[in-house]
Amino acid sequence: MIRVDFVGVVAARIFRSLVLSACVGNALGVFAESESHALRVGRVVIAVMSAILFWALRERAPDRSVRAVVVVAYLSWVLFTIAMTAANGWPSGLDMALVLSCYVVYDFGAAAGVLTGLTVVAFVLIMYASGGRPIPIFALQHASGWFLSGVSMLYVVQRQSRVVREGARDLAVSAYGLAQQELQLKDAARILASDVAEAVSALGAASSQGRLEVHAAAQRLAALIGVTRRAIPPEPELPPANLEQRLRAVRLDSFRGVLAIGFILIPLLVWRNFVFGYWTLAVINCTALAVVVATALMLQRMPAWWEAMMRWFAFAMVMITLVGIAGWYETPGSFSVPPNIATQATAIVLTAWTLGSRRFLAVVVAVEVVLAGVLYMKHPGMSFVYMVSVVVMFAGLSDRMIALPQQLMASLEDARRAAVEAIVRQRRMLGTLFHDIGNPLQLVLLALYEPVEVAPSGAPSEVPAEVAVMAARMQETLAAAIRGGGQEEFVSVRAVVRDVLLRFERVLREKGLTIEVMVPTESLVRADIAILRDSVLANLLSNAVKFSPRGGTIRLDVREGAGVVEITIADSGAGLAPDVQLALSGGGAMPSHVGTAGEGGTGLGVRLVQDYVKQMRGTVVFEAGASGGVVVRVRLPAV
Repeated sequence: MIRVDFVGVVAARIFRSLVLSACVGNALGVFAESESHALRVGRVVIAVMSAILFWALRERAPDRSVRAVVVVAYLSWVLFTIAMTAANGWPSGLDMALVLSCYVVYDFGAAAGVLTGLTVVAFVLIMYASGGRPIPIFALQHASGWFLSGVSMLYVVQRQSRVVREGARDLAVSAYGLAQQELQLKDAARILASDVAEAVSALGAASSQGRLEVHAAAQRLAALIGVTRRAIPPEPELPPANLEQRLRAVRLDSFRGVLAIGFILIPLLVWRNFVFGYWTLAVINCTALAVVVATALMLQRMPAWWEAMMRWFAFAMVMITLVGIAGWYETPGSFSVPPNIATQATAIVLTAWTLGSRRFLAVVVAVEVVLAGVLYMKHPGMSFVYMVSVVVMFAGLSDRMIALPQQLMASLEDARRAAVEAIVRQRRMLGTLFHDIGNPLQLVLLALYEPVEVAPSGAPSEVPAEVAVMAARMQETLAAAIRGGGQEEFVSVRAVVRDVLLRFERVLREKGLTIEVMVPTESLVRADIAILRDSVLANLLSNAVKFSPRGGTIRLDVREGAGVVEITIADSGAGLAPDVQLALSGGGAMPSHVGTAGEGGTGLGVRLVQDYVKQMRGTVVFEAGASGGVVVRVRLPAV
């Protein structure tokens, strides 16, 4: 049975990403020019310990209590870096704190993430208040951008976290339910297989006695086959996974959030650049504000086009942002603090998330790093390492936000698909017990119901010889069903076709059908002979007989070429019904139709043929015949 803690999978991947961000951010921070020796030593220790922890996890998450200890340790380190750098006007560590808060939302909930962020904000205010220093205007502008970035990031992450967790739980329940069904089917199939095997053996033994004994054994086997039929569940269908629809709603809200942040933050940037005399940057900011306003108006008028609108807006804003960073190259003076990278990095995260594109993220991050290098060459006083580390950390967060739902969906679908495949195997076994043993049993009963010739002594004539042959074939089919068709060998297609035709001689004669056979070569395939004979060719020929009118013609051809053996069976019936065509194309439940002589059916035969041919690495195609009827082409690899 498949038991997977999908919420634990989410926690493991998020926790590994947090550890990796701490490792990369602090490793880059070692090379910062403005930090003290003690802070650099601490960064080395944190980076090394994070690398060891990342390597040790190996897709596993430690206990929740251990994760909490690690998060508290990272938070303590962030507060320490803030205390060591608060005198610089813009303390280091705030961006790591924002990334840390977002990861805490994923693992410990929205309240814990907000509390983490507020702890950092309170600590910064306490540091400035205790030192008797006013917060510089430059730092206030950065702080406002950082605060808005933090609020927007935490909101979006909280929404996505809730959707991912709910989707994980829903799909986990689905996979667990399918696994439970597979266990029940496995038990039922084992018991029924044992009972049917005993009944088939009894039929084989009775074939050497008399008609009454054979008839009694056949009736008992027919009763067991009826029980087997009732035990076959409907074809398993994967419950709809609406995680993508939920995430689309979060993306739309994120898009609106980006616009709202633009309305608040961009005017602050315009004011700040006018105050410092950065006219080029002020014009760039005004352009960005115009784009935000125009997009908001378009979104209000044409809400259904939000995805296309979001794509163009994303590219426009990223280009404006990058031009803005480049604009700093022309600003006068030397700066100890770079442009507000936190706000720009947050824009990258939200934009990449709304687009759901890791390629877009990689390109933008690469351009950001190049521009930061160019900017540092013009203004060496700026902290290039700081800019790069912030971009890298936020890019890691954005990558997780994009990739996590996709990876989670893949894991969930793999688990559900494995459960469905297990159910299909059990259905195939039950279907073989019911269908592929039921067909020869009908031939046995047909032989028994022929007029009985009475011997001179008054005793009935002997049991028809084909009864013993059919009983032997049933035992082979049963053994193949139990082992799952895994006993492959080199099989002569001509010999198998001859064997199947002998079995259907009586039925063809009863219905007045003519069969045209063309097997020009001695083709060999690698297959389980019982499966190929009884579960593939016999089923297809049975369907051709069932749907052919009295006096009709069936054609059976075997051709070999280009490493493939193609077996074609064509009947002269009414052709493919629309509901059958729909089931064949969509994989839904196969409908059943009554034959031309009133023969019943279940639709199981076609599915068994498809499953077994696929297992033999072949393909099967159902086509409408040019002059009516159905043409079935089975292609198997030639030996």
